[in-house]
Amino acid sequence: MNTYLPYRIEKGDYFLNGSVIEQNFNFMERAEFFKNVAVKNDIYPDYSMIYRFENPVDRPVYAILGHKKIKLYSGVTFYAAPGCFIKWVYPKGLSIWKAYVYAHTDVKNISKECALLPGFDSLVLESSDEYIDILSDKKLITLPFYHKKDVTRVLGEYLLDNFYEETDILEVYKRLGIPSSTAAYLFGNIFGVSPISFRNKLRVFEALKLISLGGGVQDACKKVGFASYTSFYRQFVSTLNAAPSDFLRYPHHSDAA
Repeated sequence: MNTYLPYRIEKGDYFLNGSVIEQNFNFMERAEFFKNVAVKNDIYPDYSMIYRFENPVDRPVYAILGHKKIKLYSGVTFYAAPGCFIKWVYPKGLSIWKAYVYAHTDVKNISKECALLPGFDSLVLESSDEYIDILSDKKLITLPFYHKKDVTRVLGEYLLDNFYEETDILEVYKRLGIPSSTAAYLFGNIFGVSPISFRNKLRVFEALKLISLGGGVQDACKKVGFASYTSFYRQFVSTLNAAPSDFLRYPHHSDAA
């Protein structure tokens, strides 16, 4: 079995460091300086993250879930559930966070709702078992992801399950029996992006997972459903402020005979 070197990215005002704790369980830390207030969108198809922010109280980061707005600053720990679309609002200046990332194929034992984790003075985990134990704590303050409107729920769940398909988005509306104008309006009103942008974000973050776990860039592009590498590269850089190749991990050891 191949193991992979941790990745480290340093580009001007952006720093990202990642390391492997165990298979499918990583630690990450990031620092980024924003010249102005910045808005970014994240979505996690089948993995989740526990964040610890280090921003001062007077310069918090905001996580927006539908119409919920959560203030995150130093000392606040946040759980981003799988399948959760988050709009991040970063303040002008330096923003820093540390996070644990759990990539899993079976999400039944992982909370499907975002949450605040109260009572943590620090965030140091040594295994995915500890990660899961934290999420089973009854003290979690859950923050439901989906809005209750049926159109957005049905369309969002369909895209989460089928984002890799090349189906035209108008065909998706037709398949679900949803008028296109109604779907686009309600979806954009709740999530702040169009269904097409939502699907592209899903593809980018799934590609990130594949690449960071040792997959190739071209292979990830094809597996997540992008029609061309140019489109994939543009969406990836726009979303993550880094190129796909920045996340490549190179085998340095093999247990194979």
